[in-house]
Amino acid sequence: MDIQEADLFRALGNPDGVGAGFICAGANMTVGAELQGQHMGARCLSRFTNDPDVFETGVYAVGDRAGVFGQTGVRGPDLGFLSVVPGSGVFGTSDVTPGVAGTSLTSAGVVGQSGDAPPLGPTAGVVGISQQLPGVSGTSTASTGVAANSETGFGVFAHSNTGTGIEGSSATATGIFGFSGDFASGTTLGTPAGVIGTSAKNPGVVGTTEASFGVVGQVGAGSAAGFRLFPAAVLASSAANLGLVAISDKHFPVLAISGQGGALIPTLSAIWRTSFDNIGVAGSSVKTYGVYGLSSERDGVHGESFADVAPGTPAANIPSGVFGRSLTNGIGVLGVASPGGGAAVGGIGAPNAIAGYFEGNLVVTGQITAGVKDAMVPFPDGSKRLLHCMESPEHWFEDFGAGRLKAGRAVVKLDSDFAKVIKTDTYLVFLTPEGKNSTSFEVCELQGGTANVAFSYRIVAKRKDVVAKRFAKIDTAELVHIGAKMRRPATPRKIPPQIAKLFGAKAGR
Repeated sequence: MDIQEADLFRALGNPDGVGAGFICAGANMTVGAELQGQHMGARCLSRFTNDPDVFETGVYAVGDRAGVFGQTGVRGPDLGFLSVVPGSGVFGTSDVTPGVAGTSLTSAGVVGQSGDAPPLGPTAGVVGISQQLPGVSGTSTASTGVAANSETGFGVFAHSNTGTGIEGSSATATGIFGFSGDFASGTTLGTPAGVIGTSAKNPGVVGTTEASFGVVGQVGAGSAAGFRLFPAAVLASSAANLGLVAISDKHFPVLAISGQGGALIPTLSAIWRTSFDNIGVAGSSVKTYGVYGLSSERDGVHGESFADVAPGTPAANIPSGVFGRSLTNGIGVLGVASPGGGAAVGGIGAPNAIAGYFEGNLVVTGQITAGVKDAMVPFPDGSKRLLHCMESPEHWFEDFGAGRLKAGRAVVKLDSDFAKVIKTDTYLVFLTPEGKNSTSFEVCELQGGTANVAFSYRIVAKRKDVVAKRFAKIDTAELVHIGAKMRRPATPRKIPPQIAKLFGAKAGR
């Protein structure tokens, strides 16, 4: 190494690389060496080597309080004797510039270690390693707790076996802020937050775990119940606010996949949850809605099923777009129409499809309006045949009976129960002379006439497959119970205030 004339002092050391170039040791000296220059007080270089087993250090310093103490301009916060954190390997302090700055093209810019830590991790701007303490701890009252920038690797890489990898705290700004590549558009960087991660092409925040929560987010005191749940990739907890808010302009704000996952339909939605052999979306509540859907222009809840069902499959085994089940005395699926609104429940059948299907008894407490009404009647050959209802432009009740003339006369009294449900001043009577057996009946002209005249006939008979008592009483207690549940509530059901705020609607609408 050539000695420059401008150098005041140069120590070359042993040419064989043994010993030190300069040694300053004195028991009575407060400072072993004091170096001051116009640009740098001291510059220490280490011989470059390609041998991975040779680890050569530019500066190696040991001190009772700090091995290396650096200060620029006016020193930074007063942290004790000589403004040094007791026991720190490297301490840098400054009021206006970085206290410690480290740069590297291929390795870590700054490495900090506490205790007996694991080996150094991947290349990163800052690496903090600890087994029992935070890997990197940053605190700020008005700015960023920890700021790191890397062009090709991690901005911050922290590893801890028993403690926190990275802990950031800030009173008015962001505790931890990280970005990759260009900033993601639309990110509000000035909004105070515990963690802000933004990226144009990569994940903003990634958290992984095997037995706990990958990412935990909490507002206020949080909800303690959330921490008793099973391990999850993301846990959002809040006692009085929204637990999780996700916003996206061009994709799914929330995409959840269980197992191998199911099909992803290219339709934008606020939440998309897919699973191959598990439940797609599950909601549970003790005192309010298990799942709540709200839309101002489309379906509040929309369900579709693509199952291919074999003919003859029982209705209970047919997959449905929306399925509701009542395990007690409630209602499986309930539709409520507001005053002046549309239909409570609607079914649309495409050509050759059924709009509605029911197995079992059907109770309707109001009016039924239908295009065609048919009855399915069992036939002796095992098939079912259709019989069609007769219609009338007015509402009529019919009753049927038989009698016999005595001395050419007969008086027929109306059935007392039948008379209670009809208008007795406007009823009609149609008489039919008898002359029939179980297979046929005979038609004869009165007074022995022999005219050739066409005629019509009407046959009325009781159904063979139905046995019913005349004017049988019905227990309406169960009908009242079901009807009370299905009627419109006296007051409209309220929209939760948090959901109403997101949609710009009024709570309780």
